[in-house]
Amino acid sequence: MASILQVEQIQGPTSGANANTIQIPSGQTLDLTNATRNLGLSTDDMPAGSVVQVITSFSNTQVVNNTTSMVNAGLSVSITPKYSTSKIIVDGHLGLNVANTNNQGIGARMTLNGTWLESGGDWTGLSNNSNNFILFYHDSGHSRDFYGQMPFMLTSTAQLTAGQAYNFIVKFRGWINESNTIINPGYASSTIRATEIKQ
Repeated sequence: MASILQVEQIQGPTSGANANTIQIPSGQTLDLTNATRNLGLSTDDMPAGSVVQVITSFSNTQVVNNTTSMVNAGLSVSITPKYSTSKIIVDGHLGLNVANTNNQGIGARMTLNGTWLESGGDWTGLSNNSNNFILFYHDSGHSRDFYGQMPFMLTSTAQLTAGQAYNFIVKFRGWINESNTIINPGYASSTIRATEIKQ
């Protein structure tokens, strides 16, 4: 039978290089599998690279755009970072149908708190041209349907404002021959996810 040590508190030394620290020696593991109490840990104790929070949003509502103007795709997510030094990754996919029309396509963009995200700014993952798309598809010279789910991913590169909400909205448009560009056509849905990564 394994030995059991019962104590109310464990405290580290009050001075020295490891003051107020309880160390687990190299090669040893603190097994908390069956822990049932709050250990008093917070995200402040997490190392760099840890996931602080994940916010996910889903949509299967069909949206049709017969123009070359951007319209709301019905897909959005909001995240409020805990740390100004974190990175935010916004990723997901759009379920779409580009109808059987010659020279058809789709372009999608994203707004952050009502402002268009643009390449060369504080986010990577945008097309490196004036369109600033998060995803783009164009079928030139053919008349065929395209159905599928197209992925996108953006990553913050600048310091964030902790405690401020970051609201992302996806919008889309047809391309040249703009007839029947559809988000969530019935057999493909859309998802967006915002993840805060501690640095």
